[in-house]
Amino acid sequence: MGSDIMRYRCEAHGVAVGSENGSHLLVSVRKISPKVHADRVVFLERGQHGIVPFLQNTPFAYKPEDLDCVFWYFGSRDREHAIGSYSHDTISPQNGICLGCNNISSNLALVIQNVTDSDEGTYFYTVVPHVGRLHEGTVEVAVKVSAKKPFPVVPGCVPQQSELSDECIISVPHDMVNVTLTCKVEQVKPPVAIRWSIVFQDGRVEEAESTYTRYLTEAHQPGSSSDNTYTTASSLYLSKTVNDSVKYRCKAYGVAAGGENGRQVTVTVRRDLAPVWADTTRTTSPDLVKNFYIVMAISVVMFVLLLLSLIVLFWVIKSRNHRKTIKGVMATQDHQLESTC
Repeated sequence: MGSDIMRYRCEAHGVAVGSENGSHLLVSVRKISPKVHADRVVFLERGQHGIVPFLQNTPFAYKPEDLDCVFWYFGSRDREHAIGSYSHDTISPQNGICLGCNNISSNLALVIQNVTDSDEGTYFYTVVPHVGRLHEGTVEVAVKVSAKKPFPVVPGCVPQQSELSDECIISVPHDMVNVTLTCKVEQVKPPVAIRWSIVFQDGRVEEAESTYTRYLTEAHQPGSSSDNTYTTASSLYLSKTVNDSVKYRCKAYGVAAGGENGRQVTVTVRRDLAPVWADTTRTTSPDLVKNFYIVMAISVVMFVLLLLSLIVLFWVIKSRNHRKTIKGVMATQDHQLESTC
């Protein structure tokens, strides 16, 4: 079903374990791998209306009016696992399953009204025709969560035209030696595969080297749309020889990315121009120098005038005080002479 499970047993023995039989731990390791092709597997979108096809890959061609009844089972072909039946134009749910949760269409396909992860597994059907022997078959069903965004995401890459553009530009400092481009497809199921390629100016496309891809499992959040999903991130390492004439294409393949055609985004890397520092000693305008000296001259003249004004003011005040002193002395002498007489 898209992932292999290996189980390992770790046993510990010794006095410190506290038991003669020791203790053990069972570990299950699930191998995560992207699923690009979907041979003989029906993928149903989580949270959507799902149809499990009837009589796929079989030479038999039945019409509803040719049949006595059809039985659908989930997990095993026995009465305890029956989930629906069709008999003489009558559809009946089985084992307490509500009509509307699982149904049977006019062409006898099994209809799941709201697909959840619990619907993933093997479905069995049994066809009983009016004439001839009965026919049995199985359908393998897997649940998928498609990518929400129309294109893979490259962080820091700005779309050229609009948010729905499949081309973008990323700017990097002019002196950055190594550049790393990371392409992501987030919260999908099953995980997708990502490939980087180089697109030359003449239209040639070559697979890129120096890439590293990792698959991340989203945190378990029951009821969330991201529960039991995966994120694929692929990094491409570039040297300083990057130029604007070369573009880089990130393409995601897989059931959750639209199948074999996949989804892609083309990235243009541009380096910022190096800053140009101007020589102020050579580019200083003569008018600026002239204005500077004029301002300095005016400032000196104003300072001298202010200083002279202060000196004159001080001299005037001193002269007035001196005159007042002389008048006071003369008045005192006159008063003394009058008293003597």
